[in-house]
Amino acid sequence: MRQLLERIIEDSPSDQLVKAAIEIIVKARSANGVAFDDAHSTMQKLSRRDVKLGIISNVSSHEVAMGILDKARLTKYFDEIVTSARVGIRKPDPGIFRYALMQFKARPEEAVMVGDSETHDIGGGYISGLRTVLVDRRHRVANSLADYHFNSLGDASRDIEFL
Repeated sequence: MRQLLERIIEDSPSDQLVKAAIEIIVKARSANGVAFDDAHSTMQKLSRRDVKLGIISNVSSHEVAMGILDKARLTKYFDEIVTSARVGIRKPDPGIFRYALMQFKARPEEAVMVGDSETHDIGGGYISGLRTVLVDRRHRVANSLADYHFNSLGDASRDIEFL
């Protein structure tokens, strides 16, 4: 953000200006943070089963990811929130999946990647040795690499025993 502001104002911005700019961007990008209808019930079900939950996101700002999760009231369900902004690696690179596994002190065979992107989530999870679950809400993927393929989190939670 500091570098962007330096280019815009052609001077070194104050820390206060950088902080204010970040707050404005986070607020604007987080404004549409709404959970899918089945998100809370699925997260509650998994929490009751004592399943450790994490997020791996390619978001460009960790603060934006947190703002979106807070606005959607989902933050409380996650034990780890791994963002490419913090780690410096983007999905589908296996490095970000390895980083998340290290945070959980887990091996690939002990983890499941649930995602909605065939390329970034499923492809990255697959090459990292994770079991994969595609949530294809828009019915766009006919032939998936995923181990499991559902149309919603609700569908997946009804068949949660596969985990």
